[in-house]
Amino acid sequence: MALGENAPQLINAITAVASGLIGVLSGGWVTFLVQRNLARSTRNDQRSAVAAMFVADIRAMKHWMEKTNMSAAMDIVSDFYRKGEPIDPNLPRFLELFRVNSLELDETIHRKQALLAGSLGLLAGDVATFYTSIISLKGNLTALADGLYDGFPVDARLGILAAIKGEIKAIDEADKTLVPKLLEMMR
Repeated sequence: MALGENAPQLINAITAVASGLIGVLSGGWVTFLVQRNLARSTRNDQRSAVAAMFVADIRAMKHWMEKTNMSAAMDIVSDFYRKGEPIDPNLPRFLELFRVNSLELDETIHRKQALLAGSLGLLAGDVATFYTSIISLKGNLTALADGLYDGFPVDARLGILAAIKGEIKAIDEADKTLVPKLLEMMR
């Protein structure tokens, strides 16, 4: 079957179709690469922003605990409990200041922030542990300020104080171990 005099037209048609196909494929490939890189960049920017927020939150909590000398306050409460003496009347006022500074909205913010932890990949568990410690610490300190633990046996109250100290330590550890990892993620 000879193409004869239609051969040049057929070759031109095939060339046009092939050129168009190559153009569409190469254009599509370039668009895909640009969009993929843009999405990756946006994801990295969001991850960095979330990491920065968590670093700020950890450092703010650590600063607050140092400023209020929270660990020493819990040592004082422990001493009163061990001796079987009533708690210093100034201590509940100190704890009341804590409650004024940690309204329910604050806890809601912490819960919402904890939901963002998933964007941090493998660090999500550490961030969730940090927020669990904050929420637990706030709940225990509020209950302590309200005198909810006053009727508990001494051993139970000392156990609660040990839990509070564990929460304080977990927040302190987050500052030492989690913050450097989050800062690295921000680079």
